[in-house]
Amino acid sequence: MKTEIRGRERLAAEIAARPAAGGKLPSQLRRDAIDYAQRRVAQGASRGEIARELGVAVISVQRWLEIAKRQPAQRVVRKLRRVRVVEPLPARSAIVVTTTQGLRVEGLGLGDVIALLRALG
Repeated sequence: MKTEIRGRERLAAEIAARPAAGGKLPSQLRRDAIDYAQRRVAQGASRGEIARELGVAVISVQRWLEIAKRQPAQRVVRKLRRVRVVEPLPARSAIVVTTTQGLRVEGLGLGDVIALLRALG
């Protein structure tokens, strides 16, 4: 409990010491405030209590908690994956054979098309 009080006092002091009172908190300080507010809400504290503890407006605490709801999707850590570069596949033939019966054949080379036409007669 003493650790939490010290943490709250440290956080409140850092918030109070920021250069532009009423302005945005630096990102790390905002993350700390959001974490603190979430812990306190989980303990049953009201937004008003949290605001008084940190010396901020209730609307600030409300905004922090709204940010926390949206951030899990935004905090996804993307990892790079190793890939292997391979030679591209040979280009497919642009030759398309369509019979009068509706059979369509694609992807054959010229020699295969000639053989197919001869077989179809």
